[in-house]
Order: sequence, then C-alpha cells, then structure tokens
Amino acid sequence: MIGCAQAGYSVTGIDISPTAIDWATENAAKANVNVSFIQGDVLELAEVADASFDIVVDGRCFHCIIGNDRILFLRTAHRTLQYNGVLVINTMCNEVPMTPYWRDYFDSQTRCTVHDGLATRYVGDSNDILQEVICAGFRVLNVEILPPRDQESLADLQVIAGKR
Repeated sequence: MIGCAQAGYSVTGIDISPTAIDWATENAAKANVNVSFIQGDVLELAEVADASFDIVVDGRCFHCIIGNDRILFLRTAHRTLQYNGVLVINTMCNEVPMTPYWRDYFDSQTRCTVHDGLATRYVGDSNDILQEVICAGFRVLNVEILPPRDQESLADLQVIAGKR
C-alpha cells in the first residue's frame, strides 16, 4: 500500500480494526505518503460508493472470511470496483501440513481452522476458490499457486481477476 502511494497512486486502506488503522496511519506518516483510511467492514462497506476503485487488493484477509461471508466480500469488491477494475487476492489454499497445529485445529470437513468452537481460517481447494471468484462476476486474468515455503507453511493462491 505504501509503495503504491509512493508511486503516486491514490490509495485507500480499509480495516475493521481501529488498532490496525492507527498502525497503518503511523506507517504512512513515517513513509511521508498520503493514504486515506476507512475503518469498515469489507463485507458491506456502506461508506464506499459503487465503482469507487480501479483496483481492490485483498491484504491476505480472504482466508479469514468464513462461509457465506465470502460471497458478501466478493460482492462488495465487485460493487466498489469500476468497470474493468481489478481484484487481487492472495489466500492460503490446498493441502495443510500434518503438523501438530494443523492436526489439532484443522477441520477437514469445513476446511477451516477452529479455535474454541469458532472457525478462524478457511483453507480451500484452489479450484473451489477460483469458482467463488468467477461466480461473483469476475473473469480470472492470472492465477499462480506459490508452493509452501517450508514444512509448516501452506501454498498461496494468487488471483488477479477483472470485473465483468
């Protein structure tokens, strides 16, 4: 985000957490760049008008969105993008390692990590995630699966999709 602002782009950061907004505001000030911040829920973003953005970049939050909320996120991204706008997603995907953490917290039926009865991360099959994006009205422009960095890591699905 800061790199885009340094390159002269108009940048808006959105997060539900006021602490994250404070941290990002401090980082933007340290970098001496102008970035707008909105504390908001990416599932609806009522404070953002339709067709406001050329690009929506998922800052690794898509795997933290569970169940039916995932389509709400994708619909909001679609609504806030201009015609031919671009959605960029980077999310965990595919197989989980058989380490103690994943054995203890990953539910293979829901494909979610579960802590204290609450689903916290979704690790979907890359093809299923792509179908979610397509069904939300995007056309996939580029896909890359980055392999796990080590035995504890997961693969990352990187998707660039255009608004139809």
